[in-house]
Amino acid sequence: MNPESISRIRGGLRHLLTFAGGWLVAEGRLSLEEWSTISGALIAAAGAFWSWHAKRRPPAPEPIRLTDPVPEPMPGKPIKAPVLAPDRSTRSP
Repeated sequence: MNPESISRIRGGLRHLLTFAGGWLVAEGRLSLEEWSTISGALIAAAGAFWSWHAKRRPPAPEPIRLTDPVPEPMPGKPIKAPVLAPDRSTRSP
C-alpha cells in the first residue's frame, strides 16, 4: 500500500473511534476514562496487526532454470517467428 492510502485508513479509524467514543460517553454507557482505555487498546491492537501484516511477503515465484527443457511445438503446427518492426530511429536521405 502506498503512504497516502495508509494515511487515509488511519484518519478514518481515528474519526470512527472519536464518533463511537463520543456517542458512548454522551449516552452514559461508558465513562471517559473507560473509553480512553478501550480506544487505546484498539489502536495498539490495530498497530500490532498492521506491523505483522506489513512484514508478510508473498512467496517468491519459482525461478526458471536454464537447464529446463524447451517445450516442443504441437505436431502439425508451424512455429511462428516474431514479426519485428522496421527500425525507424535513423532516416535515410
